[in-house]
Amino acid sequence: MPEGFKKKKAAFTLAEVLITLGIIGIVAAMTLPALMANGRKQETVARLKKFNSMMLQAILLSENDNGPYEYWNKEAMPTSDESEAGDGYDIEKGSEQASRFFNTYFAPYIKYLRLEKTDKCKTGLRVIFNDGSHACLKNGGCMDFIYDVNGDRKPNKYGYDTFYYVFCPTKNSASSLIMYKTKRPFIPYYGSPQKKTGITENIC
Repeated sequence: MPEGFKKKKAAFTLAEVLITLGIIGIVAAMTLPALMANGRKQETVARLKKFNSMMLQAILLSENDNGPYEYWNKEAMPTSDESEAGDGYDIEKGSEQASRFFNTYFAPYIKYLRLEKTDKCKTGLRVIFNDGSHACLKNGGCMDFIYDVNGDRKPNKYGYDTFYYVFCPTKNSASSLIMYKTKRPFIPYYGSPQKKTGITENIC
């Protein structure tokens, strides 16, 4: 080779480039779903912690004005033989009762967009929070909050983006006994399918 000339390095062939891109694509296809799922789980946990903290803080603030929560006036669950929910729950009357309870004991102490009657909740009533999440309210044996971390977006599935919480101001249910035993006024409903995922186990 004449002096002053350097030997050129061989470039990648088209076949080699395509093989490399194919390998990168396969690796991405294998790892991205896991990364996305982990990211969604972290976001879900963060929102649940925020919701749980907000509700506990609201209870404490409300107690300053309304006295100990054990004495808050929660009406009995209304029943109907023509229940649309199929569990004997009178949605129309229950929504009115849940609305009164929420407006009295929670609304002044949390930030939310609106409280509305809706057929998007089987309970007939929901509160929409500033971050787009919402909770369906039910005046059951306890005051039930079915919290959806991403609002109306799917999958709307227990243990994934929907989580069942209860607030029991009276000692008349299994959930209220757990509440008094743990000394936590606002807890996940342990009979819900969400328990299988374990997401709420270490949040509340």
